[in-house]
Amino acid sequence: MQEDVARKLMTFKKKKEPTEENRFHTSTHLRPTMKGINTTRHRTYKYVLALWLFVYTFSTVKCDFIVGKIPPSDLSLDELNGFYRPSEAALLCEEHKQCAGLTYRGLVPTDAITKDNSNSTADTERTYRMYFVRYVPLVEDEAFYSNWASYISKKRFAEYDGVFAGTVVPFRLPESMGNVSTHCWGEDAGCAAVTVDAATGRLKERMTEINLNSFVPSEDRITYFNLRVHHDYVRRNVPPLDMCCPAHSTGRKNLRFWIDKINDTLPRVSCDIEPEEFLRRFVLPREPVMLTGCTDNWPAATKWTMESLLSRYGDNVTWKSDISFTGTETSDIAPDLLSLPDDLTEEEALEFADILMNKPVKSFDDLQLPGSRLSELMSLNASVRIFDRLGNPPRRDNDIPKTQQKPDLYADWEWPRPVPKDLYIPAFGGSDYQWVIMSQPQTGTHVHSDPDLTDAWNALITGHKVQSVPLRLTEQTLPIFFQYWIIFPRDVDVSSYECDLECSENFDGLYTVSWYTHVVPQLRRESWYGERIVETVQKPGETIYVPQGQGHAVLNLDENVSVTENFLSVSALDELAKFYAYGWNPFHYNTEEAATRVWRNLMVRDLKHQPAELRKFARDMVKQVKTVLPPTEEQMAEMSRSDPY
Repeated sequence: MQEDVARKLMTFKKKKEPTEENRFHTSTHLRPTMKGINTTRHRTYKYVLALWLFVYTFSTVKCDFIVGKIPPSDLSLDELNGFYRPSEAALLCEEHKQCAGLTYRGLVPTDAITKDNSNSTADTERTYRMYFVRYVPLVEDEAFYSNWASYISKKRFAEYDGVFAGTVVPFRLPESMGNVSTHCWGEDAGCAAVTVDAATGRLKERMTEINLNSFVPSEDRITYFNLRVHHDYVRRNVPPLDMCCPAHSTGRKNLRFWIDKINDTLPRVSCDIEPEEFLRRFVLPREPVMLTGCTDNWPAATKWTMESLLSRYGDNVTWKSDISFTGTETSDIAPDLLSLPDDLTEEEALEFADILMNKPVKSFDDLQLPGSRLSELMSLNASVRIFDRLGNPPRRDNDIPKTQQKPDLYADWEWPRPVPKDLYIPAFGGSDYQWVIMSQPQTGTHVHSDPDLTDAWNALITGHKVQSVPLRLTEQTLPIFFQYWIIFPRDVDVSSYECDLECSENFDGLYTVSWYTHVVPQLRRESWYGERIVETVQKPGETIYVPQGQGHAVLNLDENVSVTENFLSVSALDELAKFYAYGWNPFHYNTEEAATRVWRNLMVRDLKHQPAELRKFARDMVKQVKTVLPPTEEQMAEMSRSDPY
């Protein structure tokens, strides 16, 4: 690690010859250095300016690590991002001319000062994934981000060999660079940046605002960007995303076209990988991956189809289903076809009011229907997606009615060998999030993050053509068998990237095609801390692993059957510490003192086989979280409305 940091420091200290590639501006990556004018006078002025800025900054400014998160933006320093110890990352940021700060999910260092000026007890030798930025508009220090830490650079100015677009105001030029702080410092100085002559060091321009995405390299000018300027004076000209999704189209031609166009960048590894290696490479760093070969010996691989599962229990057991008639000529759904009971509650009567009054209805969510009724609906060209929680018999507080439980299905699959066991098991018998999913073409799961601090694995069992549903376009009738996944970078609030229901025409939550065709092309241009969405196509027999906190969406390219489980892993210990410290319930269903029970089991017994530093990290995170006031009732209410299910 030390050698890696030293190498990067040397890279940024050396002057590199410019190439045609780096002479041109790109908004997502600014070169840290450019060739200067090769004159003794220029070098002298430049060294004097740099020395003055260094001495003035470090003698007058006191900044440190703080609890909180710098929000993601397009102003990241991608070339610095990586795994470091906090002290190494801070040194790297100070040495880099354009680094304004860094942020990471983890503990503040031992000698850092927290919000109440009490010393943290964190281990400074622990490494974290660090995200470096060129500007810090704010640090989100609410309770929700109390398991994050940020560092603000001690530098007063960032130095760029070139100029930016912005508002230039006339002013009386000082005689030398030594007076620049008088004219350009702090939030209220009315100065975002100054430019100086690279050869003489004389000030040329003073800017009241700056566009950080408008950099133009120059050998004649140096720009000093005021790192403490208020964010109102920093423009980026980033166009907002259009989240008004168009009406769903039922054509399948584009689905087959996408398979050849998707840039599948998700790594694939064999299910024979050792659990210890899988933990080190994917779970702890929270990296998604596709496992191959996990389902080879599963009975489900040969026994499960949509038809066989729906006929397995007759009319004695129901499946949780979403149903839509969008894109069909059918406009009325008879109450008896949906098996609506005669003794509906008042709430259920309101939900089904339109259909009971014989009004046209296009879709329903979360219906409990027997397999025979679902097969009948599909014969009428209805689109069906079954997302059925099985219920975990070992759980002491299983809340699923007997008529919905299907415990015999557990014998048809096995937990993937490399995936770590569910840490919720000792306290409750497991997360109780085991699902069988049966999907028809064009249906899917809209962008969401999985609940209850959990990781997830999803195994695609099989897929085949529904012969009874005619295609609406002329094309081959061979099966596609695939699922198309979009996975966001870590810790992105994906609720901002859902279709806007107020302007999305005839939005139907069962289908994800319009989101994929309209929103995904825009997301490909976005980055969060320098990272971009991952696109992958899952084939039958493959098992995808999605870490906690990574939003994702799924589009079913043909009829398919899959099984998935959610589980708690050690990668979520910092989040669990937050729930424990604030007394929050990590479960979406009612389990009294859930966080306390899980926490005590982990600390006293279940993590004893793990390195001692892991338990120390968790305990120290509780102390850090407690330095931040718990959220208000209004904030808690807002969080409770984010349930993806």
